[in-house]
Amino acid sequence: MRGIKTTTISILAIGLLAGSAVGVMAQDEATEPAAPVEFTGTTSFGGCSGGQTSTVDGDGVVMERAEGRYCINPSSGFADPRLQGEFRVWQNNDAYPGGLHLFMTGFSMHDDEGAWVQRPSLAFNHPDGANATRVIVMDGEGAYDGLTLIAEVGLTGGTWDWHGHIIDRELPPAPTIELPA
Repeated sequence: MRGIKTTTISILAIGLLAGSAVGVMAQDEATEPAAPVEFTGTTSFGGCSGGQTSTVDGDGVVMERAEGRYCINPSSGFADPRLQGEFRVWQNNDAYPGGLHLFMTGFSMHDDEGAWVQRPSLAFNHPDGANATRVIVMDGEGAYDGLTLIAEVGLTGGTWDWHGHIIDRELPPAPTIELPA
């Protein structure tokens, strides 16, 4: 009787340990972020709606402000179905004498599942007219909540060329910058 009792307790203990290990493994797998998904695609200039103001300051800087104005940018070539929605762009511009242009832009994309909203960023065009490459960060909403899109976007003529990744985690935090005493 004692041998059966010890064997039963041993089997029960092994079963509980195995069940716990499977539970821990399943929990670890559930919290593992998905691997980054690479994508490419293009958006182009489209029709715009809404108001915009344009003023010139005393230094000759032309300041255009989107006051409810946005442009719908047709997209193509995005293989990832999460990037098949309507792209919009909002933009405030400062054009300096001599050719330097500064742009504070914000993209959004939405479809029936959710949305991507860009963290506004500063971009510029060089005085020679060349466009600087932009790095865009967009936060997912709805079905894309918790995902982050990061992309390098270059402007050629009227087309933005996108190359980036969708990641299932937050970006690294900004470092604390300390100046020497």
